[in-house]
Amino acid sequence: MTLLLSMPEFWSQNPEIAATVQKARQPWTMPLKDASGKSQGYRQSINLRPGLNVLIDDFTLQDDLLIEKGERLVCSPRFCLEMSFMLSASNPKS
Repeated sequence: MTLLLSMPEFWSQNPEIAATVQKARQPWTMPLKDASGKSQGYRQSINLRPGLNVLIDDFTLQDDLLIEKGERLVCSPRFCLEMSFMLSASNPKS
């Protein structure tokens, strides 16, 4: 089974967080909800300054995870640079 972490759904279910983030660019945390309880974790965003953001994904997964970003986070390739790395991980499927 594939888990889905939907940012548009999170924003629609938490309008007070969305309003605060948009107004003051405050950090936010979106928990992963797994009905089976086998997987857990969160996605957190911290705005360091205008144009510089740190996105932290911390998950322990037993199923595949699909993250839906939605149109809210569209970024032009000219203005967007993304770097990714893992501090610790294992992939039993490899």
